[in-house]
Amino acid sequence: MDDRVFKLWEIPMAKPAVVASALAHLDPAALERCKQRHPLPVLRRALDRAVAGSSVRSVRAEVPARGVRRFVDLETLPAEFAAYLDRAEVQAALNTRGAGEERSAKGEEDGQGLGRSIMRNVARRPVLRRLAERLSFRPGHYVTLALNSAFAPIQVHEEIVSLLALVARQQPRSVLEVGSSRGGTLYLFTKFADPRGVLVSVDLRIPDPDLLRSFARRGQQVIPYQGDSTAPSTIAAVRKVLPSAIDFLFLDGDHSYEGVRRDFENYAPLVRPGGIVALHDIVEDNGARYGVITGGWAGGVPRFWSELKQAHEHAEFVHDRAQDACGIGVVFVR
Repeated sequence: MDDRVFKLWEIPMAKPAVVASALAHLDPAALERCKQRHPLPVLRRALDRAVAGSSVRSVRAEVPARGVRRFVDLETLPAEFAAYLDRAEVQAALNTRGAGEERSAKGEEDGQGLGRSIMRNVARRPVLRRLAERLSFRPGHYVTLALNSAFAPIQVHEEIVSLLALVARQQPRSVLEVGSSRGGTLYLFTKFADPRGVLVSVDLRIPDPDLLRSFARRGQQVIPYQGDSTAPSTIAAVRKVLPSAIDFLFLDGDHSYEGVRRDFENYAPLVRPGGIVALHDIVEDNGARYGVITGGWAGGVPRFWSELKQAHEHAEFVHDRAQDACGIGVVFVR
């Protein structure tokens, strides 16, 4: 195993990807062939073992703002990993380990810091989480809870805390979120929106609408809407449930340049003067910077944001300019 530490732009691979994200970026056909043999969580652990045993070639590289990570080559990974999975001793081990994956994960959790383990247990148990919420009053308290929950948002702590402080001052009564993902960001918005507010979350796929509805505080209404944010029927549905002007619009849906532009053009005109529009992932990802996949994905949002902010009063919440995507841009509607 090569233990040199490369710069991202020096990695000697055709298509380098950080190990933790490699399976998600495999060719769909290759990934499907692997998934037919074992569940994805089992495959992730198998890949870790294949890398550790040098059955899959890997190198280390320094990721800005994140430290040293190990990378594999997406071009050679399918063949290398398939050969590893074909080995008789590996198949036998995977078949016996599959049932023990949950116990293994529990063991890893036990090895974490006690405070972090306690927080994770609190955040993932609804009754304990609600008790912790009663003791929370600052944005940072709620963000810590959310980041340790099963619906954790893909956010940088400092950035989302800054946005929530702004939302808390506005106390928006009508909120539209485009792109709900697991629901963690919506959860945070409910804590700082008006207690009588209506919050709508639009996404192509919402696996658990009831979970999103459960985030509503007493007096609030949370409305999950599954559909294409650019479809006329979706826009009409949003106008129906939010007949008055929108106070706060959060865009975190389609990350292509054309997609985020369409979402802005469709929904920003619905925001009242004095309201705010926020966009997530305004910072370029390492795939765009160096051609290296390190887990972040900003797509065309940074390009759109760089154009948009030229014409509007705005603010940026960015923890580290060298980070891999994330970052929040805010437009103040006048």
